[in-house]
Amino acid sequence: MPAEPEKPNVSGITKANAEEKPIQSTPSNAESVSIANKGKKLRNRKSFSINSILSGEEQNQKVSEEEEEDETAIKPGLPTDDFTENHLQNLWKEFLGDLKKTGKQRIYSGLNQAPIRLGENFTLIIELHSAMQQSCFDEEKRSIIKYLREKLNNFSIQFEVKMVKNAAKLEPYSPQEKFEYMAKKNPALLELRKKMNLDLE
Repeated sequence: MPAEPEKPNVSGITKANAEEKPIQSTPSNAESVSIANKGKKLRNRKSFSINSILSGEEQNQKVSEEEEEDETAIKPGLPTDDFTENHLQNLWKEFLGDLKKTGKQRIYSGLNQAPIRLGENFTLIIELHSAMQQSCFDEEKRSIIKYLREKLNNFSIQFEVKMVKNAAKLEPYSPQEKFEYMAKKNPALLELRKKMNLDLE
């Protein structure tokens, strides 16, 4: 009997084609959860890092403030030798001279017009006449106390600041104050400064 002819493949898909076709897989639910958790951990890690930096800065600021208070606080058990007003004034002049020699001209100019005097219980009263003088004093306060305590051998020395309102008689020491002083006598300087667009150094 003659063999039957082979029937053609109507679908057009051969076994080889079926094997070559890539299979696209979608991530399972477990894989999706894992990816989401990784992203969440990364965001949390960044947030924790920033918070840590901010907390560290605040902690450093607190430590700095505590150190300043500790340096200027009265230290029990250390010497408290007596000293005279004259001795105090001589040391104050020496301290101001050191400021000038070391190039701290701005602070020297401010504190040079800030008289100090001896009060009760080794309290030194300093008279300030402007916010600039206050800034100069605050900047050097620890150095001043340390210097005077060691030189006078008295570690109970403290400062009392008095702001003096009547400062008109003081000689101006900063460029801004000198200009304001001259402008009061000659208001035309204000107009000249505006026209020339001058900055005070």
